[in-house]
Amino acid sequence: MRKVVFGLVTALFLICLIQSLSLPSVKAQPTIDATLPTINIISHPYPPNRFENSTVKLEIHVRMLEGSPRPGNFSFSLDGNPLVNLENITTTRISYWAPNVFTLFIAKINLENLSEGNHTINAYADDLSTSRSFEVNSHYHPTVVKILSPTNQPYSNMVPLVFTVNMPIKGAYYYMYRDFDAVFENHFNGNITMDNLSDGNYVLHLYVTTENGNEPASTYFSVSNNISLTNNITAEILPYGIGIGTLLVVVGLLVYLKKRKSEAY
Repeated sequence: MRKVVFGLVTALFLICLIQSLSLPSVKAQPTIDATLPTINIISHPYPPNRFENSTVKLEIHVRMLEGSPRPGNFSFSLDGNPLVNLENITTTRISYWAPNVFTLFIAKINLENLSEGNHTINAYADDLSTSRSFEVNSHYHPTVVKILSPTNQPYSNMVPLVFTVNMPIKGAYYYMYRDFDAVFENHFNGNITMDNLSDGNYVLHLYVTTENGNEPASTYFSVSNNISLTNNITAEILPYGIGIGTLLVVVGLLVYLKKRKSEAY
């Protein structure tokens, strides 16, 4: 019996050894530490890298754990030119990234008299660095999207989606939320009618594609499938209500006149 047990244990050991030798080695994936300091170049308005004139306003954002020493040597270089030091640094507190609390250091950059074409800016703060490329194009015309319907009001289950764009469109799509639930998305090339919508409050995000890329627009509305029924009932009852009201007024007036006449005698 002991020999059988020993043989089984030995065989199991050899099987495990062979499998460990035959399996490829798997390296652990590096994890990103959110508490490490970060540096970013922020452009306004979003989306970035859309500049239609020779003046560009940027910001350097450095995020560090609250209580960390203030970073020094805020500077930037445009297109490989000598560094420019930034002195006016503002701070703000970030507390929504639980469980950590951060301090955001902000340095503003104002670039003027930029030439047409591509540019690259490099930003630095102590040992941190980052870069961003952008294009100056004086012939660029921003896309303007305006949603005419739906607006912030109740609709029945047939909701027209009507919008205008200041240039030819290549396509459009939207996605919606009903309360906190994602509903669906749709792709189209012009004004459409959204049907079979359930009752609830909606948020619609519209994205229109032109030669300048995607341009967003949003709107809010609600759906109540009882709107048309209520209106029909009101329209049907209202004439009868007016007739009954008129009859009551006439009857009341006759009674009053008859009473006055009897009092006179």
